Amino acid sequence: MAEATFEVLPRLNNIQFDSGVINELLFLECPLELTLPSGLMVLEYGKVVHETLYDQLHVVREGKLRIIFAHNLKVSYSPYIA
Repeated sequence: MAEATFEVLPRLNNIQFDSGVINELLFLECPLELTLPSGLMVLEYGKVVHETLYDQLHVVREGKLRIIFAHNLKVSYSPYIA
């Protein structure tokens, strides 16, 4: 997992949309909230749909998502679960 600071987000956004992306959509169902024995908070989404729209192409990805938060509530780990 990579980490990006607030200052580079506009540049990353420009790079993505300069590549032809018109829009991105993320649809999430209601999460299941868990607390691990270590005290870390976890959000699990049973169904996630990520759509990327290009001029003549529409890419749809479906899957599950688990987000693990560190004790300071920063995202610690966020993999897509197939």
